[in-house]
Parts: sequence; C-alpha cells; structure tokens
Amino acid sequence: MRVGSGPLLECRRIFHSRDVEETRAWLRGKEFLFDLVGRQTGRPDERVNGVYLPNMYLGYLQYGVKAVVSAAPTRNDYWVHLPIRGSLDASSGGDNIACNPRRAVIVSPTRDSYSSMRLDADCSRVHIYFHQDALLRQLTALLGEPVDKPVEFDPELALTSGFGRSLASYLLLAVSDLEQPDATLNNSIMMMMFEQFIMTGLLLTHAHTCSERLRR
Repeated sequence: MRVGSGPLLECRRIFHSRDVEETRAWLRGKEFLFDLVGRQTGRPDERVNGVYLPNMYLGYLQYGVKAVVSAAPTRNDYWVHLPIRGSLDASSGGDNIACNPRRAVIVSPTRDSYSSMRLDADCSRVHIYFHQDALLRQLTALLGEPVDKPVEFDPELALTSGFGRSLASYLLLAVSDLEQPDATLNNSIMMMMFEQFIMTGLLLTHAHTCSERLRR
C-alpha cells in the first residue's frame, strides 16, 4: 500500500502538534498512552487527519518520531491500521504483527490487555475504526440471527492479495475523494453505505470467530 510522500487528508485536520507533552495529553484524552523510544533529538510531527462517519472513522496518522502508542482496554472499537510508509510492530493479546505497506493489522476489542504499537519515525498510516455495536449489527443482519458475543478477527491482514488488497484500494479511493471540496462521501447516505460496504467485506472475507456461522 504505497502513495506519495506527503501527508494525506490535510484538508481534514483534527490535531497537529510538534510538542511531545501536548501530543501526549491529547492522546491521553482519547485513551491512548504515548511514549518516545530512547533518546531522540528531533521533535514530533503528529498529524491526525480524518473524517468521522456515523459508525466509522477514516483517517491518516503520523508521529514523526520513534514512539510506542498503547490503547487502553476500555476502548471497545475495532481498528484496522494500514501503513503507507515505514513500519510498525503491533502487539495485541499475545500476537505480534510486523506491519508495513504489504501487511496491516486488525485490533479487536475482545482481548483483555493493552494493544500497543511500536512505530518507526517515518511511519505513517491510513486507518479505520468501527464501533463495536455497529459491527455486531452488521453481522446480525448478515446472519439473520442475533450474535451473543463480540467477534474477534485474525489480526494479520495481507495487503498484496484478496480482501486486504481491495480494502487498501477502497480506502485510498475514499481518501482521494474526501480531499476534494465536492466529495461524494460528504453525503450522509453515501457515508452510511460506504461504511456498511467496508464492514460487510471484512466480515465476509477475513477470518474471525463467526466465519464458520456465516459460511453455513
């Protein structure tokens, strides 16, 4: 998953900072812990750009320094991190996934531990998250019957084939659209259809704890 060298979605800024403590405080408010790795002479260049859809977030993120970022177990959403430059090592529930433009990670909220990422200074990524309730509603609609517990995804997602490759293409196309003033995804109905399309693709094609029920 490779794009140009500049930040994406700069017209959709949420938070920008070159101050370590300001970055740490902002992330703490989102239930994330931020720490630098080792002694570094450079300053961070955190850029959080993105768009909130009704049940999904689509964004671009970079830190500009080597860092470790951890999410508290109180967060109950599903994250998909797709590096477009550099690399990161993701750890969740005992799994460790080395991520780069060829491999993404899916973090499920069903694991009773902090999930964390160790990022290179040049790492930047496109990422999405879904609210847990929204994903369960989509799964219930596909199954035609209630789901009694949250689904857990296989954390590793290849971006060079299958749904991973398609997902990367869909998200980059959406990012490109959202960078335009007359973006199609500015329409609320299109937003809902897009997030349902992405959730449905993920549920139907990527391994998770209810995959066998869906196949039956």
